[in-house]
Amino acid sequence: MRIQQISNYKRNYSKTNLYKNRQSTPSFKGVQEIEDSYNKKIKNLNWWSRNFTNKKENLNLQKNAEILGYAKAQEAERAKWQEYYETQIKAYENAQKNNTSQEEIAELKTKAKEAEDILKIQTELMKVKQNTGWDRIAGYDSEKAILTSEFIQAVGLEKAGNEVSIPNGILFFGPTGNGKTTFAKAFAEQAQCPLIEVDSIDEDDFLESLDNALKEAKNNFKKDKLRSIILIDEFEKYGLDGEKGGNKKNIANLKSIMQASSDKYKATFFLTTNNPQDIDSILLADSRVPVRVFLDPPDRINAKRVFEYYIKEKTTNFINTNNIVNELFNNQEAGTYSNSRIKTIVEKCFKEATNEKRVMTEGDLIQKIKETLPDITKNHLEKYKADVKAIIGNIK
Repeated sequence: MRIQQISNYKRNYSKTNLYKNRQSTPSFKGVQEIEDSYNKKIKNLNWWSRNFTNKKENLNLQKNAEILGYAKAQEAERAKWQEYYETQIKAYENAQKNNTSQEEIAELKTKAKEAEDILKIQTELMKVKQNTGWDRIAGYDSEKAILTSEFIQAVGLEKAGNEVSIPNGILFFGPTGNGKTTFAKAFAEQAQCPLIEVDSIDEDDFLESLDNALKEAKNNFKKDKLRSIILIDEFEKYGLDGEKGGNKKNIANLKSIMQASSDKYKATFFLTTNNPQDIDSILLADSRVPVRVFLDPPDRINAKRVFEYYIKEKTTNFINTNNIVNELFNNQEAGTYSNSRIKTIVEKCFKEATNEKRVMTEGDLIQKIKETLPDITKNHLEKYKADVKAIIGNIK
């Protein structure tokens, strides 16, 4: 997965310039906790037990993946907010010692309180809870970190009372089966934003549903200071290019709504599609959809993480996922495998092993891959590459 963020989309902080001189050496306390946790598991292994070496190697691989992936990126971000808070507190304390005017002290005290509120909110937003938010998505760690930095942190600033610029829309697209909708929903959960899904077959009902969603979003912000995510799956159904038979009146209405959704309604559109070139280009203009997430089929690293995610707690046997991934990429003459196809392979193996009253093995998975054709064909991949090129180069 890759992310394209349009260069003219800038965050504008009117109260505080939080990104000025924000450099630090993070403590990575969370990373140390991960290391301690895995080292304890390794220490508790019985060296005389079956597959001791393999189990130890597997635990070390898991430990390194967590430390070098998402956890480290998040701790680095948290450290920046911690440094900002400490800077404001220090400025306030120095002012009290240096006979600064009461007016300036009061102003610095207010800034310190704002910084404290921001740190609390940002720390909460960065937490990854089991089976929710980012924890529902295997792999794609750098992309998670980018979206956290570019959207989730801004949501936290907004909740703390800062005026920020947040995009009107984010587009998720890619071949079928790569989890666009699941990723968008997990993203909304991680941001702790209310999620409003809009779906209707009838175009007139769709616009009415969309109007109700925007009103709900506006009320949500008044109540909790949290913007809403409006999720529209298969957006090409409603934003179909007028030259391809789309309703031009509806396109004009959508154009107006999407232009003002972030500021007027405190809502950001999450749009998913398999066919971005079918959408009227005016709806994907930079001012409406400045962030575009290209959901690539999993590469070797992400395929490994996806397998590990779905295998966990399904077997007591040691599974060398490097061997599994090698087999997956040896079997791609006809195309490539999506995230959902990997999930299906694991679930079928687990079900068959359970029915036979035995534990799933590495050999089961390798055999199932050999029996399972890739679900993303060469033609699908070529179309996807053409879509990416068009979205990057042609949308203005």
